[in-house]
Amino acid sequence: MFLSNTGHNESMYLPNTGYNESMFLSNTGYNESMYLSNTGYNESMFLSNTGYNESMYLSNTGYNESMFLSNTGYNESMYLSNTGYNESMFLSNTGYNESMYLSNTGYNESMFLSNTGYNESMFLSNTGYNESMFLSNTGYNESMFLSNTGYNESMYLSNTGYNESMFLSNTGYNESMYLSNTGYNESMFLSNTGYNESMFLSNTGHNESMYLSNTGYNESMFLSNTGYNESMFLSNTGYNESMYLSNTGYNESIFLSNTGYNESMYLSNTGYNESMFLSNTGYNESMYLSNTGYNESMFLSNTGYNESMYLSNTGYNESMFLSNTGYNESMFLSNTGYNESMYLSNTGYNESMYLSKHRLQ
Repeated sequence: MFLSNTGHNESMYLPNTGYNESMFLSNTGYNESMYLSNTGYNESMFLSNTGYNESMYLSNTGYNESMFLSNTGYNESMYLSNTGYNESMFLSNTGYNESMYLSNTGYNESMFLSNTGYNESMFLSNTGYNESMFLSNTGYNESMFLSNTGYNESMYLSNTGYNESMFLSNTGYNESMYLSNTGYNESMFLSNTGYNESMFLSNTGHNESMYLSNTGYNESMFLSNTGYNESMFLSNTGYNESMYLSNTGYNESIFLSNTGYNESMYLSNTGYNESMFLSNTGYNESMYLSNTGYNESMFLSNTGYNESMYLSNTGYNESMFLSNTGYNESMFLSNTGYNESMYLSNTGYNESMYLSKHRLQ
C-alpha cells in the first residue's frame, strides 16, 4: 500500500492465507505478501503465527524483519496481534511499542492497535490509548506517519517539526498532522498554509479545516487547491460535506486533492458509503468504519463488510487510499483470504501495494 507511481499488484494484510507479493516497500526489491494471518509464508509482511523476517514499508533500505505479524513474537515488525513485540506498529491485543511507516526516520511508538492499551500508537479500536492517532473514544496524542523525520507528537508530517496528532474519536484534541513543509499547529493535513484548527474531532463542534494546499478555506479538511466547505471527522453530529462522522449517515468525503469527489470515510456506527483519501480521483467506497455493516469501505472493526480495507474478522474486498487511480480491491483484511492492494498513487496497477517496481526472489 502507499505506492507512488508504481503498478505492482498482489495484496497485503491477509490473515489465514498463503498469499504472496507484498506492500509497503519503498525502493526495495522485496516481494511476497504482508499481513498474512495464520500462515508460514516468507518474503512477506503482515504474517500471523510466523517468525518470518524481511520487512514492509521500508524506504530506500534493504532492511529485514517484518510487520503486521499476528500471534507472533517476531521483532523489527509491525501490526502484531497478541504479542509483546517491539519496533512495530499495528499490534492487536498487545502492549507493543515503537512504530511503523517511518521513512528514513528513527521514530518510535506504533499505530493501528486493536483492542489494546498500547501507547505511542494510532488506529486503536476499543482502547484508551494515548500518544496515538485514529483512536476511537480516546484522548490520544503523539503521532505516526513521519516521512524523513525523527519527530514525535506528530503524524504524517513531511519535513516538519510539528507535533500533536489527528484522527481522534470522541475527544476534543487539537493540533494537527500531515503537514507538508510547515510548522503550523492546531491543524491537520495543511500544505504550505498557515491555517489553524484541526480535523477528525469526535464529539466536538469545532470547525475549520485540514489538508488545505495553498488555501485559507475553512469548514473543510484535506482539500487541495479547492474551495470546498464543511468538515470531517465529527462524531455524533449531523454535519454535512464531511468525513469521520460517528453515528451519522452523512456523505461527502475527505482527503480529496484537486477533486470533486464525494462520500466519506471513517464513519463510526453508521451505514455510510463511499471513500476518502482519494487524490485527483473519482473513486468511491469508504474506509475506517467502526461497528458498522457498511460496504465499499475500509477500516471496519467488528464487522463483516465487503469492498473494504482494514476489516477485522471480515472477508471484505475493494480498496482505499488510491491516489490518481480507479483501482479496487483492498488491504488490511483480518481473517480473510482477500487479495489486491490499496493506496496506490498515480497508478492503476494491481496485485500488491507499496512495492517499488521490484520483486525479491
